[in-house]
Amino acid sequence: MPKARVKLPEYLLDLPRSKWEKLIDEYIKDEDDRYIATRYYLDGVCLSDIAEELVSDTEKPKSLSFMKRHKDKILKTISKHLNEL
Repeated sequence: MPKARVKLPEYLLDLPRSKWEKLIDEYIKDEDDRYIATRYYLDGVCLSDIAEELVSDTEKPKSLSFMKRHKDKILKTISKHLNEL
């Protein structure tokens, strides 16, 4: 499984994993979004692989554009609440 090349704003580069986890748990409400945030930003898993992981028995994989939109929404939420912890 190839690693994702996660691009972060400079102010998030040195954010420890524990703070990422706290921000994700506290401010990312959707279960799939929490999973995406953890797998992509913390574990470095490619979005296409995460899309495959999120498939249920009755669904087809999420599209890459869906995953990118959610990734961007997650990053905005994390950035917005960064100073609240």
